[in-house]
Amino acid sequence: MLRTLTLLLSLMAVALALASGCSTRDTTAEQTQRTQIPSQYKLRANPFGPLDRKALAEGQQLYELRCLVCHGEDGKGKGFGAPDLNVPPADLTNVEKYGNLTDGEWFYLISQGNPLRQMPAWRRFLGEDDIWRLVLYVRQFSRKT
Repeated sequence: MLRTLTLLLSLMAVALALASGCSTRDTTAEQTQRTQIPSQYKLRANPFGPLDRKALAEGQQLYELRCLVCHGEDGKGKGFGAPDLNVPPADLTNVEKYGNLTDGEWFYLISQGNPLRQMPAWRRFLGEDDIWRLVLYVRQFSRKT
């Protein structure tokens, strides 16, 4: 039952992403450029600490409901909705690209989204605390060992 509900909510997230103004099958170089993050986000601190197990578990639930469909269970960008997108979802395990991001930079990427990569601006659907919880969970994928 929970798996069915997760699948249904994930499909709804893909539909929302596609309905948010995404064009069809245009894979220009412009679409794959990296989002420029404003400098004021670099120092924004996550109100949830890395040892906050409750916030981490809530971040995982949010990821499973909102992000898994595109980014996949392991964050590699191979979710079951990925083939329907014009540009492949980001591989969140890419340490070179994401390993040095601060929590504030992650917050910006998630909250603002990237229409060129068909990622919705999650600030339209989630509150700031939920986005910070997602940051806490998602940054684990690219954590340097």
